Amino acid sequence: MKVLLFSGTHSRHAYIHEQILKNFDVCGTVVMEREPIMPGQSVKGNKNDISFWPPDVRSLYEMHFNKRDQVEKLYYHDKSSELYDSYCDVLRVTPEELNSDLVKEFVRKKNPDVCFIFGTNIIKDNITEVMPNLSINLHLGLSPWYRGSATLFWPFYNLQPQFAGSTFHLIVNEPDAGDIIHQSTPPLHLGDSMHETAANTVIQSAKDLVKLLNLIKENKTITTSKQKHSGKNWLIKDFEPHHLKTIYRLYNDKIVDEYLNGNLGNRTPNLIKAF
Repeated sequence: MKVLLFSGTHSRHAYIHEQILKNFDVCGTVVMEREPIMPGQSVKGNKNDISFWPPDVRSLYEMHFNKRDQVEKLYYHDKSSELYDSYCDVLRVTPEELNSDLVKEFVRKKNPDVCFIFGTNIIKDNITEVMPNLSINLHLGLSPWYRGSATLFWPFYNLQPQFAGSTFHLIVNEPDAGDIIHQSTPPLHLGDSMHETAANTVIQSAKDLVKLLNLIKENKTITTSKQKHSGKNWLIKDFEPHHLKTIYRLYNDKIVDEYLNGNLGNRTPNLIKAF
């Protein structure tokens, strides 16, 4: 079984894909350059230019992303996309080149049995037409409730840490909307922060990914479920820095504790499982 990877350049992407590189025959990887993991100041006047925000919100924003960086370095060991070079042929592209003829020809030549995508922009029809039927995307978010952007943040803002998870789905030309193969949630522990829960989501997803690819390798039947349109597609513009006040000022980043102590209700997601 030949696997072709599509990856971003953040350490969480490399962590997940390393599990495939170590355990399966990877024939190539398309690596798309991502934005810096630590957001900086944007164009002056843009709402994301932190110099225009009130000091207390600016401080929260900087703390939030510093905490994420610290947790990810601890959990993923600051992995780099350079690790792919030791295993397979690598094609590095910009976001603008992701759906180019260059990528299309790379996929065609590799002729994979399975494609696995994690961390890139949307792959469009001109590329998917040369990809195998089993082209699987990993979305860090439980679809359809949390599709789109920042989908491990919004469950905490909505006081639903039990909805922090991931979705393995077939790739389609729409964000996180393909038929679902499997969904994963991490164990929740007293004392877990939002960023620790997000990191544990990635780690649990990596374990489930190896199991899923082994099922495919063994020619086991893989069933899929169409998504119900009862969730929300969260957009980048939905996030405002003052949302962080709920996480850090109101709940002191102890939302997991509040849930485990029975203070946030008992609603749980109805997950789709492949095993």
